[in-house]
Amino acid sequence: MWIASRWPTIGCGVFAADWSMLTSDDKPGVHWIDVASIRHEVRMRTSPSKLYECLSTESGIGSWWDKPTAVRIGGDRFWEFRPGSGHGVLRMKVFPPVPNERVEWECVSTHAADSPASAWTNTHVTFAFSQSGDFVVLQFRHDGWDEDNRFYAFCNFQWAVALEKLKRACETQSQP
Repeated sequence: MWIASRWPTIGCGVFAADWSMLTSDDKPGVHWIDVASIRHEVRMRTSPSKLYECLSTESGIGSWWDKPTAVRIGGDRFWEFRPGSGHGVLRMKVFPPVPNERVEWECVSTHAADSPASAWTNTHVTFAFSQSGDFVVLQFRHDGWDEDNRFYAFCNFQWAVALEKLKRACETQSQP
């Protein structure tokens, strides 16, 4: 069976963005799924460079989330996280960043069905941010979710918790 998405923007993994205009009558055996996004907006008193550091370095990410290990495979860069027993290694492909504006990852690892990380395979995480007056505004997205997945609500909440830790890390480290 083929899987196609009505999500036209990313098209990673099994989600075929170039099939987004097809109807189920156009291709026999295509299974359509509507994909969802986890979205959060966070305003913080920090600089874009400090937020970028917290999103793009091992020590920076480790200050608010699980400390990653940087890995290179071929010409690609990855972060590997070890969130705990039962989850295995969470591997995120790192896309070329836009310094002080945007960081993107794609989850390329697979996990046991009873792990929340199992729902992350082929999803895309974007941290887009810009200065707005006295604040840096972070627009967070985790795209490619099946909103009916049993871990969707749990992971949405956990991202809120992690982003609050990110805010604290940036604001604390930005103090003179």
